[in-house]
Amino acid sequence: MNMKPELSWGIIAVVIALFLALFFSIEAGIYVLLFALVANWVWKSPEESFLLLIIIAPLLPLLKATQTLGNLTLIKDVIIITLFLKTFFVPLIEQRLPYRKNLLFAPIVALVLWSLFEVLQGGSTLAILRFREIVLYILMYFGVLYLSHTKKIMRTRAIVFGTTVVIVMLLGIFQFWFAPDSTVLRFDPARMIWIPRMASTFGHPTVFAEYLITGMMLILGILLARTKISQLVKYKLYGVLLVSVILLYFTYTRAGWIGCAGGVVALFIAWMFSGKTYRVNMKSIAVIVIALIVVFVGALRFTPVGTFLQTAIDPTYASNADRISFVVQLISQTSNADALVGKGLGNVITEARKGGDVSAVDIASGDSRTVQLSKDSTLVDNQYLKTFMEMGVVGIVFTFWLFWRFFLAAQKATPALRLAGIGFLVAFMIQALFVDIWDVFPTNGIFWTLAALISQSKIGKGA
Repeated sequence: MNMKPELSWGIIAVVIALFLALFFSIEAGIYVLLFALVANWVWKSPEESFLLLIIIAPLLPLLKATQTLGNLTLIKDVIIITLFLKTFFVPLIEQRLPYRKNLLFAPIVALVLWSLFEVLQGGSTLAILRFREIVLYILMYFGVLYLSHTKKIMRTRAIVFGTTVVIVMLLGIFQFWFAPDSTVLRFDPARMIWIPRMASTFGHPTVFAEYLITGMMLILGILLARTKISQLVKYKLYGVLLVSVILLYFTYTRAGWIGCAGGVVALFIAWMFSGKTYRVNMKSIAVIVIALIVVFVGALRFTPVGTFLQTAIDPTYASNADRISFVVQLISQTSNADALVGKGLGNVITEARKGGDVSAVDIASGDSRTVQLSKDSTLVDNQYLKTFMEMGVVGIVFTFWLFWRFFLAAQKATPALRLAGIGFLVAFMIQALFVDIWDVFPTNGIFWTLAALISQSKIGKGA
């Protein structure tokens, strides 16, 4: 008698859950059953599961507040892996995967293969965790890439993402005004006081800033590309854009401010050179430039922005001094061979930033706190330095190759995505100078999701 595939996989899931419950923890067994049900739903409804991922991505960091709920964040892993299997891997094996020109394929393959080599060089469980952080969201790229991308579907995704952005912004406002104890503090050297920094659901202001910047670039892309939308929708987009700028200010993150400025400049340059379809109105450009100059000068003169930006290049400022000391400590331990090929994934830990020692047992038993502390111990507040230490000059070359191909893919996307993609990429690359932006969820997920969307050559015209 032939057994139905769903029943077979169900039995396997139950057996695995019982094994984990008996030999590790009951909690681990329960989570396996829950994730098996989620995987089954994702397999049947890939587009709906992708929309769910868009919605829950900014909310998952909240679950890390407790040991028990922290393990629930693995639901994103389940969705991503199942999407990859459903839309890419299984169709590839069955030889029914449609051909789609992919500018990012070569640098992705190079990056994955080099990361695999660096896992062997790292030689630890932490190296495997770092490899997971790199590869998981690349799987997401392929999972999203081979979803359907019609004009209607893209509009639905934009609405879902926009609604989620608004909700996250409201939560940020609530946190800032009604729950200041939950905010991250920053020292204001001008007023000699500690000030709260808005982080909303993300736990850190810089991550929230990147999320806001993504929304801002998409809104600017839609508005400047003259997408066919009603006047009411335009007013709503202008409103969200204005509030986003205000909230970005209250994150008090230099990385976010500088990254946003760079992204906006890049987006407007791309708009001005967009060809005959988008002929530049010089009067409009002049008004925009003057307005930006007035806002910038006003911010420098009447707000703490000027002081914070000055501290970004002040080596005597406490935050910068700590970073310089940390960088010197890392580089001083680097040989010529390390500079070329790196020390291996996970090998950027110093005694000053040492976290918990993670093991396979910790991972299997769902000890999320030890796992998170171990991953946090590899953060160096500079993505390029981290890549250099772990993967050497070769890793840096592969990274910028990927960025270049991202830019080329954006050139071939629809008008709104082209502008948004270019602005996002520049902001992302600037922020990477101040934070491990490629290794923090959901900023890593945002990068690969947008990369997949702009890589599509069959997105409906005007989407």
